[in-house]
Amino acid sequence: MSAERFRALSLGAGVQSTALLLMARDGLVAPFDLVIFADTGDEPATVYAHLERLERVAPIVRVSAGHLAATVGSSFVPVPLFTEGGGMGRRQCTQQFKLRPIRRRLRELGGPVDLALGISTDEVIRAKDSGLRWCRNTFPLLELGWARADCREYLDGAWPEPVPRSACVYCPLKSDREWLELRETAPADWRAAVDFDEAARPFGFVHRSRRPLADAVLRPEDGGQLALECEGMCGL
Repeated sequence: MSAERFRALSLGAGVQSTALLLMARDGLVAPFDLVIFADTGDEPATVYAHLERLERVAPIVRVSAGHLAATVGSSFVPVPLFTEGGGMGRRQCTQQFKLRPIRRRLRELGGPVDLALGISTDEVIRAKDSGLRWCRNTFPLLELGWARADCREYLDGAWPEPVPRSACVYCPLKSDREWLELRETAPADWRAAVDFDEAARPFGFVHRSRRPLADAVLRPEDGGQLALECEGMCGL
């Protein structure tokens, strides 16, 4: 353990946080005392397979606030669905299913924590303070001046396996290109997304067209904001 502050990595299992984990292995950043992943229960199968491979590099503590998809049976869905009125619901999934379980586990350590987040220079706007006296967010990629492309270049040489984009299978922030890839390459995940969309109908739609996902017209030229990952701190 670090002499003064406990060093933890919030692992979202996407490009940036995966790079940080491997950079610690390779001595490019200081080692972490704890690597923590908040599991919503609804990551793509490729992400869970990726996590299993990363566990050969370092132990990963998995925490959970329950199954996010189960919220469709309640009076409020924390996923930011597209509503019939033309707006979008509140995004509470990050706070409830990522931040809370991570902070709950870190609080059990009993001391001050430096929590490393995989935020790169091309999304510096997401770099924010934790707002907690005992937990300080740190941004090793920003300190190094690394962008997402730098992480990709590093991973090309440091990791022989593909690194998937981290986001729940039904995340409404997907581009059409991502929806198409899910449908064409991961039928079980696509079915789970369609099922969630149908169950969530009283609250809205997962596709921006505000049509059932199964019937939505998906345009491959729509690449969206592919840089955004759910790196344990989605939306921050």
